[in-house]
Amino acid sequence: MMAPIDKLRDKAMRTLGSLANDCKMLALSMSAEMVAGVRSTLERDAHRNNVQWLLDQMKTVRDSMSTEMKWRVYAYIPAEKAKYFTTGKPQLFGEEVHKALHDARNDVHEAGCCMALTRLTAAVFHLMRVIECGPAALGKAFSVSLAHINWGSAIEQIEARFETCTRMPFGKLNRTAKTCR
Repeated sequence: MMAPIDKLRDKAMRTLGSLANDCKMLALSMSAEMVAGVRSTLERDAHRNNVQWLLDQMKTVRDSMSTEMKWRVYAYIPAEKAKYFTTGKPQLFGEEVHKALHDARNDVHEAGCCMALTRLTAAVFHLMRVIECGPAALGKAFSVSLAHINWGSAIEQIEARFETCTRMPFGKLNRTAKTCR
């Protein structure tokens, strides 16, 4: 059977292991070094029976973490909005959209992050950039430049090219495809 002091030491080692992971995740480098030092001391059996030393070290680690955390800003994301914060999962609108809109992937990702953080104006900005991919693809297909042109004019030009192409007999369309592009 394990002595109470050994149980306390084992629990302290597990807690320090968890704190080490937390410090790394939160980039609390000074506190991480402090935790590593306390763990190393406990592993060498130094202060093995000194409960007060262990309590003092844990308080020092806690204070260090608290101080380091004051130097950072943390954002809260409610659970129902966390699905939009796509860290590690950049396919907010699914795999099909992800594959089809290669040029818009970053804006899709950023729109999701903005939604999660309730930065709605920024989300709309990124979603408008995603939407621009449609007219841009049509403009490219029908040789209509969207550079320095508003959407209304561009859509009118695309529609005119499309109507020209649809009025041509099928055989002529194939021979003159470049004029419809």
